[in-house]
Amino acid sequence: MLDPLSFSLAHEVTKRFGTSLGLNFAIFFAVLILLVGTMQWLAVGWLMRWVAEKYGQTIASFVCIGVAIGISLAFVSWAFS
Repeated sequence: MLDPLSFSLAHEVTKRFGTSLGLNFAIFFAVLILLVGTMQWLAVGWLMRWVAEKYGQTIASFVCIGVAIGISLAFVSWAFS
């Protein structure tokens, strides 16, 4: 999802300002990765806070462990593919 968006933004900037397409793509891709990653962890934090307020710290701990296991499995899946 980020690749096409980064490429289209980089292409537009390249057409308007005549700068390097590769450089623009790298800059937009890096900025979007940082932005989306920040939003993702912010959402996980909000989820943990909501679960802790509604169901208590113990359930929030189990949800946190579940999220950590999910992230670990995603990393292992990515590493071995």
